[in-house]
Amino acid sequence: DARERAYALAVEEVGHAEAVGDHQAAEEACHEAIGLNPTLPGPFLVRAGARLSMGSRRRCLDDLFLYFWWSTGHGFMPKDHTTAHWKAAEAYLLELERRVERDGALLEDSVFHSLLDHAECNLRAAFRHDRTGQLAFSGA
Repeated sequence: DARERAYALAVEEVGHAEAVGDHQAAEEACHEAIGLNPTLPGPFLVRAGARLSMGSRRRCLDDLFLYFWWSTGHGFMPKDHTTAHWKAAEAYLLELERRVERDGALLEDSVFHSLLDHAECNLRAAFRHDRTGQLAFSGA
C-alpha cells in the first residue's frame, strides 16, 4: 500500500542521514517516518540520538520514553534496549553537568539527585546488557 511504501522511503532516508552524520536530516526523516507509523520504535531511537547529538537532551529523553514503550509492545527484551539506555544515561549526565555548571551541586537539591539516580539506573542497565565491552557515548 502507498503508506507502507512512503514509510519504507522515509526509513531509507533515516538510514542515509544517519550514515552521513546529518543529525538535522535524520531528525526530519524520523519525524516523517513516525508520522506515517507512530507505533514502530526504530525511528524514535534514531531521532533520540540525533537530538542528543544536537544538544537537545530533554527531547532526546522524550523520544527514548516512546521508544521504550513501543519496543516493549513489539516484544523487545531488555537486552534489546542497550543502545537506548546508553543514550538515556548520556542525556541525564549531560543535563546533570549543565545543572551543576549553572546551579552548583547542592546536597539538598532533589532534582540533582533525581538526575543522578536516572543516569545511574540507565548506566547499570546498559552495562548489564552491553556485550561489546565498549562505552557507547556519542560525543555530544
